[in-house]
Amino acid sequence: FFKIFFNTGNAGLLLYICLDFQPLKKSLNKIPPLLMHNQKSTARDILKPWLRRQTDTLSSLGIIKASIETLTLRFARHYFVIIFLYLLFGAYVALAYRLLVITRQTWSKKSNLNSPLLSPVNSFVYWIEYLPVRLLCLSLILKRTISTPWHNIKKYGQFYYDKNSGWLLSSMSSTLQIQLGGPALYQKQRYAKMRISHHPLPQVHDLNRSFNVINQVRLFWLLL
Repeated sequence: FFKIFFNTGNAGLLLYICLDFQPLKKSLNKIPPLLMHNQKSTARDILKPWLRRQTDTLSSLGIIKASIETLTLRFARHYFVIIFLYLLFGAYVALAYRLLVITRQTWSKKSNLNSPLLSPVNSFVYWIEYLPVRLLCLSLILKRTISTPWHNIKKYGQFYYDKNSGWLLSSMSSTLQIQLGGPALYQKQRYAKMRISHHPLPQVHDLNRSFNVINQVRLFWLLL
C-alpha cells in the first residue's frame, strides 16, 4: 500500500513540476487593460520573458498577436501534451518531453531559427507532439464548420515553419476568426513568417476571447 501511495505521489509531483501554464496566463491577463490605457511599454515588458522574438518594437497589434500565439502554443506544449503523455505513458515520459521542450527553447534563444543544431530536437519533438496536437486542434475548432478550419490548416498550417505550430495557430485563427502570424524579429533579424488567414486583424477583446477558448477546451477534456 505505502509503495503504491509513494509511487502515485511521486508521479503526481513530477506532473506538477512539468506543468507550466498558469504563470503565463496570469501574465497575459494583465495585457488587455494595459493596452486599453495605451501602456504598450509595460505590456511589452510583461510579454518579453515568454517570447523568443524581440518585443521592444511591437505595436499594439503585434502585442495582441504575440500574446494569442504564445497562449495557444504554450497551452499545447506546457499543458495539453504533457497531460496526454502522462495519462498514456506515465510521468517519466511526460518529464522527458518537458525537458526536450526546455532544451529546444534554450538553444533557440542562442541560435537562428533554421540552425542545424535544432533540427534533431525539432524532429523528435514534432513526432512526440503529432497526435496530441491534432486532438487539441480538433477540440479548438469544434464550434466551427469543420470545412473552414480544415481549409485554413491545409492552406497555412501545413506550410508554416513548424507544422505543429501551424496547425495550432490555424485552428485558433479559425475559432476566433482573426488573422495570426506575420513577420517577426529574432536576434535583430527579420523573419518573414506566414500570415495565417485573411480574417480581420485581432483587437484587444480577442485576447480575452482566446482565454475563454482555452478554458472551454480544458473543460471539454475534463468532462470527457
